[in-house]
Amino acid sequence: MSLIRKITLFLLLVIALLPTLIPHPLPLRDKNFSSETISTQIPFNPEWEGRKLSEVEEHEVSKALSQPYRYLGGGGQCFSFVSSDNRYVIKFFKQRVFEIPIWINHFPIPFLICWLREKKAAKREAKRSRVFNAFKLCFDLIPAETGLLYIHLNRTDHLKRTLSFCDALGKIHMLNLDDLEFVIQRKADLAYITLDSFMEKEDLERAKLAVDQLLNLNVELYLKGFRDRDTNFRSNCGFIGTGAIVFDVGRIVYDEKIKEPEKFKQEFLKNTLKFRSYISSRYPELLPYFDQSIIKIINNVS
Repeated sequence: MSLIRKITLFLLLVIALLPTLIPHPLPLRDKNFSSETISTQIPFNPEWEGRKLSEVEEHEVSKALSQPYRYLGGGGQCFSFVSSDNRYVIKFFKQRVFEIPIWINHFPIPFLICWLREKKAAKREAKRSRVFNAFKLCFDLIPAETGLLYIHLNRTDHLKRTLSFCDALGKIHMLNLDDLEFVIQRKADLAYITLDSFMEKEDLERAKLAVDQLLNLNVELYLKGFRDRDTNFRSNCGFIGTGAIVFDVGRIVYDEKIKEPEKFKQEFLKNTLKFRSYISSRYPELLPYFDQSIIKIINNVS
């Protein structure tokens, strides 16, 4: 092969790989909520169908879907909206997270980018499956621990609900829920904010109870075989009434091994380190109780 041909092939390869090396900011419409960012045309998947609702659950879902919503926030996977009565949260999936980047479809040298398109498409679809399966498992098996009230992971034609959603810019969106993938959760108060409130009021007993509830929540998850790949008491956990839940469930997986005592102890101690650091720095007077609670839980696992 001639030197000129080698150089030409090298340059073509560099051009093909260049888009993967340069950060590509999402178009403006993907940074803000719109019907396009939460819409997709993926086929029906029976594996994402949740369990049948009880009569009580159906009544509560109907109540949740009978009121307008306003923007609450956006995470890595979802846009969240809170109901007007402040009791429910609807989460719409950021579908662009699960789709290949737009620039790949418009790359000027298609034959050099084909392999990358296939690789990215498979990776993104696997991510969608992990996230949707996490919501289904949590809804089916641990709804009390996650606050999940309803999952709608396949498009349908039976809801016949069009709800009003106010986005972060104050724009009103009327959305047909049959056409969208979403979940409904009971709204929780953030864990650390709740704990801060108790400590500011010098209500040490309620603060201790909150610590126990958060720690025992994680014990319950482990005992049922669930492990959170993104344990974060600050942003992923909260309180509904006097009970603690984990509301960011997209990275929860089922793992039978977590039930093994030694595995449980290892995971539990690792996942409570940041929580302990927070207690130590903010409320040192609460630290002895926190450590005693940890020791008690570890000693009770056999």
